[in-house]
Amino acid sequence: MANSESKYSVPAVDKALSVLELLSESPDGATQTEIARMLGRSITSLYRVIQVLEEKGYIYSTGPKSTYHLSLKMFEVANRHYPVQTLVEAAHVEIKSVCKATLQSCHIALLNGEEIIIIHQQDPPLGTHYSVATGSRYPALETSSGAVMIAYSDQEVQQTFYDSLPSDKERKALKERLDNIIKLGHERMESQVVAGILNLSVPLFDYRNRVVGVATLPFLSQKYAQETSPEEALEMLKNACKTISCNLGYQHS
Repeated sequence: MANSESKYSVPAVDKALSVLELLSESPDGATQTEIARMLGRSITSLYRVIQVLEEKGYIYSTGPKSTYHLSLKMFEVANRHYPVQTLVEAAHVEIKSVCKATLQSCHIALLNGEEIIIIHQQDPPLGTHYSVATGSRYPALETSSGAVMIAYSDQEVQQTFYDSLPSDKERKALKERLDNIIKLGHERMESQVVAGILNLSVPLFDYRNRVVGVATLPFLSQKYAQETSPEEALEMLKNACKTISCNLGYQHS
């Protein structure tokens, strides 16, 4: 019985799980060389495993050094990715309160590679409203949630998006957009995905002072409801996000 663990071990699976566990504890990601060093294995023995994990979408790479990060596919598969659960639990009450007060819906998104994924959607107490399905994915640069996440992400992540643009003009426009988000602390912009929606997006931070998500209120004018103004809704959302971030351990400077 003492050898049962090694008897039934599957080397490739063991390596894959080790890589996933290591990246889950590496907020800044790790290169293939760093992964091999931290796991005490050779680069050659991990090359195919890392390649398959990336092909399957469980990890993704960023920057010129190909720094690997854990993706949110675990969330899509099992909906048990701990940071996601923690964020949703911390945000639920505050977001629900904002939706009730503004009569607008609200969702929380995370950056996943070059896309955003919706991890939480809260509907308002109205029969007619705009909402986004949990699990939906959109190109990050086409959304306010994505732009805000990118604006507060590290330089390596930002560079990935700059490199994805075909012209200097588009890269300059993106830089101006990100700089403006940092200056204001939010983004207020007409939706590039749905006509008639004004996106109000505010970042969420954790105890490491890192951006961990974005709360977006897609403001839709209601003809038969007594509505708050976009300015009032934005202020409520900012206050809610400040509380959520504090609940996650964020220390405001």
